[in-house]
Amino acid sequence: MPSLLEALELKYGTTAVDCSLTDEEIESSSPKAAVLVSIFIPKKSPRHTVPALLVLQDCDIDSAGNDKEKLRNKCKNVEELDLAQNKFSEWKEVFGILQHMPKIKFLNLSFNSLAKDLELKDGHYDFLKNLVLNGTRVSWPAVQRLIKILKNLDELHLSLNEYRAVDLDYENPETAHFCLKKLHFTGNPIEYWGEILKLGYVFPSLENLVLAECPIRSLNLNDCSRNLIDEDIQKLPLLTFSEDKANMNQSLYKSQKCQYSDQYSVENTSHLENKTCNKIRSETPCCRIIDKEPHSSFQMLQFLNINGTLLSMWSDVEKLAKFPTLKSLRMQNCPLFESPQEYTEHERRQLLMARLPSVETLNGGGVISLQEREDAERAFIRYYMDKPEVDRPERYAELVSIHGKLDPLVQVDLTPEKRVKVTFIYGDLIEVRSVDVYRTVFELKTKLESMVKISANKMRLFYVDQCLQTVMNHNYLRSAESDVFIFKRIFPEREIAQNMRLHKDKITCIIVYGLAPYLQKHLENQVKFLECIVFCFDESLNKIAQKNQMDSHIRFWDYERNQVTSRYLNLVFLHHTKATDLIDGFMAGLVQINHQGVLQISMEGLMKYFHAAVTSLRLLVVQNSLNTCLQYIVAKLLEKSPLKYPLTKALTFLNPATVAFAKTLAEENLRAALDILLSANLLPASVIQNADREYKTLLSDYYLLEQKKIFS
Repeated sequence: MPSLLEALELKYGTTAVDCSLTDEEIESSSPKAAVLVSIFIPKKSPRHTVPALLVLQDCDIDSAGNDKEKLRNKCKNVEELDLAQNKFSEWKEVFGILQHMPKIKFLNLSFNSLAKDLELKDGHYDFLKNLVLNGTRVSWPAVQRLIKILKNLDELHLSLNEYRAVDLDYENPETAHFCLKKLHFTGNPIEYWGEILKLGYVFPSLENLVLAECPIRSLNLNDCSRNLIDEDIQKLPLLTFSEDKANMNQSLYKSQKCQYSDQYSVENTSHLENKTCNKIRSETPCCRIIDKEPHSSFQMLQFLNINGTLLSMWSDVEKLAKFPTLKSLRMQNCPLFESPQEYTEHERRQLLMARLPSVETLNGGGVISLQEREDAERAFIRYYMDKPEVDRPERYAELVSIHGKLDPLVQVDLTPEKRVKVTFIYGDLIEVRSVDVYRTVFELKTKLESMVKISANKMRLFYVDQCLQTVMNHNYLRSAESDVFIFKRIFPEREIAQNMRLHKDKITCIIVYGLAPYLQKHLENQVKFLECIVFCFDESLNKIAQKNQMDSHIRFWDYERNQVTSRYLNLVFLHHTKATDLIDGFMAGLVQINHQGVLQISMEGLMKYFHAAVTSLRLLVVQNSLNTCLQYIVAKLLEKSPLKYPLTKALTFLNPATVAFAKTLAEENLRAALDILLSANLLPASVIQNADREYKTLLSDYYLLEQKKIFS
């Protein structure tokens, strides 16, 4: 297996020439600095330079290498090192690499087998801020020594290491690491929050904690103590005082074991059993923090990710609300939110927000607004107001004191009806049926064949709508009320006819908001592409609005009816009756029709003026069309043109006028073109150097200078 040095030489070559300048050389203006400033072409290909970000994943590297001096020269400028999925197994090899990288800030050792203990006790790695140890199975003693050595560590990744407990010396204040702010602990099979609480004591400045895919069942610390005590009690030998009391003692032990595991005390047992159980409790690590709160060690935590955990109780969410500085929470794919549940996804989000008053962002969304939070809190009150008082959380009383007792929301069902009652009349036969609105007309005719004894192909259905009759017959709105009496006389025995009401306000609403938009849209589609239109308008006073208005009518040939048709088009309110106001209103009325199809404009007086206006309008339409076409063509030319590429601009050094009269500009463009070709690896460095030298020779050629004089 190769060493790190061998992998570097394989990837970046065996030479170790450094193109960078030291700080002393820059400050002293050394000849080396002067040379590098004057030459624009890199002295050495970037391929042979070890970058500041060094990635050597899956290279089977297992050691640093034997030539330490050579390794130090190559890696002295490395700031980020990725050695994931290699063959490292010894920590001394890892630190043997780090000691040659004085500027190292980031180190990724994921999926290297580093389960052995760390023997190194000290070192100077002040620049190292981020350490990734995912899937390394690093031991807790090694982690303890790492955080002691890496005093400035800011971010630590310990995911996928199969930790079932946290074995750190959290009770010793001297082992606390105050610089670490981000900890990733994803995918470790820890089930009890008491173990997670230890991390907070070891890292008191922790701000970001990721516990995704950890099977944590509850934030209750008693669960940890109960489980560990139960496991230890199972290991106790049965206590017997005599052979005839063995069975009785065994039964007594089992019952007292259950009581102890629930209440953490053993009562009515022998003094020996009490003494043994108390000893177990004192020696159980998790029991030492049983009196703590779930947030006691996380006083600075701002971000918490518990996606994919096994939390299933709202009481755990209420414990999260007690974290003093928690601002962002990610909590998804938990049993608490899995179906079947009695609430929707939107309701779950509202219940979360209402329980977490200090959380500002939830599950990666935007900042929760004041309006959204208030809506969530009100929904929370309404959700629990019908629940028994014993099922209401403490947060309910707090929100009631803020918003008061709310009335329940009215349940409004906006689902469209699927069936309607329709009265069918055929001669003297009258029948009311419930009709499915999703049936076709032909299917409805088929259903009516048994009623009217007519084939569906020969049957014609007419829909009688009183509102439409009022519009088409130009009746007064109040006259529709009197038409209702006709229905009552025609159908004296029908309850629907006797209860029918059709006041003018109701029929107005149906016409304005039901029929009018449909008729207006139908008219617009009908006249949009007509080639011959007569536009008529008239100015009048609207007595209700007390404003002048311009009513527009059109006459056109209706191909559906095969005749000339006159239709009312629209109206435009006029503030004044000046000529400019009239022309503005006139132009607004023409918006909905094809301007080019206007043959005549009719109005009482002012005909010459508006004929001229129509001519000007047609010229304006033509000009706008030409301008739009020209803009589109120019935009397409610019889109497809190579002028937008930097290389095209740089190639102007080949322009004879530039060569003859703008020597400085020609040299700058040449450098730009060669630099682009070099960075794209289209030309080797040697060819570029020759081109630069020959071009400069060309510019200073005597014959060229003589031809330039003749040309000028």
